[in-house]
Amino acid sequence: MSSSTPKRPRIPPPFVLRAVIGLRRALLDVADLLVPPEVALLERATGMVAAIGLHVAARLGIADAIGDGARTAEELARDVGANADAHHRVLRQLAGVGVLDIDAEGRFSNTRLSSTLRSQEGSHSIRSFVTFIAGPAAIKAWTAFDRTMVTGESSFDAAHGKTIWEHFTEHAGEGATFAQGMTDLTRLSAPFVAAMYPFGELRAVCDVAGGRGTLLAEILVQHPSVRGVLFDADYVLERATPLLEERGVLDRVERVPGNFFEKVPEGCDAYVLKDIVHDWDDERGKAILGNCRAAMQPGAKLLIVELLLEENQTTAPRPALDVLMMVMTTGGRQRSVTQLRALLEESGFRLERVIPTPAIDIVEAVAI
Repeated sequence: MSSSTPKRPRIPPPFVLRAVIGLRRALLDVADLLVPPEVALLERATGMVAAIGLHVAARLGIADAIGDGARTAEELARDVGANADAHHRVLRQLAGVGVLDIDAEGRFSNTRLSSTLRSQEGSHSIRSFVTFIAGPAAIKAWTAFDRTMVTGESSFDAAHGKTIWEHFTEHAGEGATFAQGMTDLTRLSAPFVAAMYPFGELRAVCDVAGGRGTLLAEILVQHPSVRGVLFDADYVLERATPLLEERGVLDRVERVPGNFFEKVPEGCDAYVLKDIVHDWDDERGKAILGNCRAAMQPGAKLLIVELLLEENQTTAPRPALDVLMMVMTTGGRQRSVTQLRALLEESGFRLERVIPTPAIDIVEAVAI
């Protein structure tokens, strides 16, 4: 097994997690009280400057170029064939929000935050996600946001004249960046999901639209008696082999090509939908759930793994992610327990329980 294999996480008690999140929010509120309100609001209003700066730093590999040392903007710009002055101005702004450090000689160095943009950081990197989420296609989607506020329809669809999934079909490079970004985010949450749900009680688990198998591999590593089925498009499954080999679980995974709008493999004890239902409106969400139910025996488990968002909940980053779903997808949203329960009941399931983890929520339902 690879030495880069993530270690089994230490799971903090839920009350500790809530306390840490509450303390951070309280400290941010106190910081806002120390400055005039218009200053605090101006900082938020210019947040896109930081987001686009992060996109530039991620796309150009600035954190990798800096490495463990300190380098000037001129040196960095020379490496990537860019303008030194523009580099300095953008990197200085990122230093101003704590993403980078800058010393008296104008040399930039990495921080705890920018280390997550280093490709060699493995399980801690979110470089690909940052590259996409403030990249040209995403920024263009925001230009149609006023229309979304009137119609409630997708900004991406309106700005591009096609859905985000159709866009990825036509722009394979962006699609690959997005897929890697989702893989990186899954790598962050997978150890918690695998540790906090009793997968060891099951015989076989199907990861529906499981991509390269990041979550499924973690489940199998932590639960050696379980076998897996990885279900996704054929071209996606081709890219899964290296990851499954690296994690040492290739011989325990059956790879099945297909489309969840048509059918889902039969015969597993549990079916996992990670960050799938939130991509779709209710009707298409029910279509996916219905196809899962058709493949399942009564009593089999369905696990919806995504961040829940209650009607008036403000816990970061949930509301922001919900707005992103409104902008980027066709009818997608972060749903509440009540909203998911309704979808599940209409699709032949009974919601059993919700298991919160430090990174994501697990909604367990049973086929009836």
